[in-house]
Amino acid sequence: DIQLIIYTEEHLVEKIRPHLKKNHLLKTITLESLPLYPHLEKIRKISKIKKLPQEKMTGDYNFIIWSKFDLIDMVLKDNPFGSSHFAWVD
Repeated sequence: DIQLIIYTEEHLVEKIRPHLKKNHLLKTITLESLPLYPHLEKIRKISKIKKLPQEKMTGDYNFIIWSKFDLIDMVLKDNPFGSSHFAWVD
């Protein structure tokens, strides 16, 4: 059983909630609250120009992946489980 924090937008909460275990935390955020949000349109444009190798590599996908450092930083500061080790799982 791993301790897990899942960040999602409000409209996805009910789809995720049935899969949570007692050691999982579900936190709602908005894309607008992420520090890279002001650059989202630029990220989308660059992703369209550069023919990326996989269909999933959209501007929105890249935005989320590039935001992982900010999300990890939020967990490090909050540290709700009192953990000494942290990891990102795609």
